[in-house]
Amino acid sequence: MTATIDTIDVRATTESSLGRRFRAMACGANVSIVIDDADTGRNLVDRAIARVAHLERCWSRFQDDSDVSAINRAGGRTVMVDPSTIELVRAMVIARKITNGSCDPAYRSEIEPSTIDLGRVWFDVDRNLVRVPAGVILDPGSIGKGLAADLVAAQLVAAGARGALVEIGGDLRVAGEGPHHGMWAIDVPDPFGRIDRGGTVLVGDGGVATSGLSLDVEQPLEVEHEGPENLSVDPVTRRPLDTSMHPVVSATVIAGSAAEAEAWSTALLVGGERRLSHVRRRGGLARVIRSDGTSHSTDEWATIMRNNEVRDV
Repeated sequence: MTATIDTIDVRATTESSLGRRFRAMACGANVSIVIDDADTGRNLVDRAIARVAHLERCWSRFQDDSDVSAINRAGGRTVMVDPSTIELVRAMVIARKITNGSCDPAYRSEIEPSTIDLGRVWFDVDRNLVRVPAGVILDPGSIGKGLAADLVAAQLVAAGARGALVEIGGDLRVAGEGPHHGMWAIDVPDPFGRIDRGGTVLVGDGGVATSGLSLDVEQPLEVEHEGPENLSVDPVTRRPLDTSMHPVVSATVIAGSAAEAEAWSTALLVGGERRLSHVRRRGGLARVIRSDGTSHSTDEWATIMRNNEVRDV
């Protein structure tokens, strides 16, 4: 599971937008919509928050009666689950596949790392059945937050919102008409708190995710940032990331969905800026910041940050 920086902010410029902040999946969350009728909008926001709560009950590894806990206890047997859980397991498998294992939400034990056998995960969508190889422990982590944002944003637009933003723990999905001249203005933070190094991106339809290590911005940059607040886990070793081995402290990705953006932000956190070309080939934009304060990004990211161009992913 990768700790996700919970500081992405959203700026609105129209009176037809409304939203609410709340807690979900052990982190801060936000639902914002663009809609003309305030009463209808409040009802949609209530339904969106209820949907997030439902997904958390299905997907939490820490609730004994959740679908994910049932799968982890099944020992390779088939389990009947909520339809959303099949989407979750599929998204987890895809995340590992596209990142070549850098984002790996499955392992075989807390001690011995291994990878999920992609060919042995089985789904029956019509009957809501899923089977995962015996011994594999699923840890949805931030993939679940990103996918939840994707599903709830789509639900809001389908229910009548002109536009919707759903953000859970820094994993964010926007869809439809945004409040900033039709777009969504997303403030992307700098992990060291440097105001001039953050920036704003305009997104029309897509996902944004920032993954990173917890930093004490009061310390000098040369100090190694690690300790009890560092909850980011290397999917290979299953241990907290060591900043001396993984010098990237923050990675932000814009992609077609929040789940994919989270997968790639995790991959960049683990693999460093050498993985930027992989994100670019998948059509994403990205920026990584290293522990020495330097940043690296795809060419497209540098362009939209410099020229404040609109990017509709």
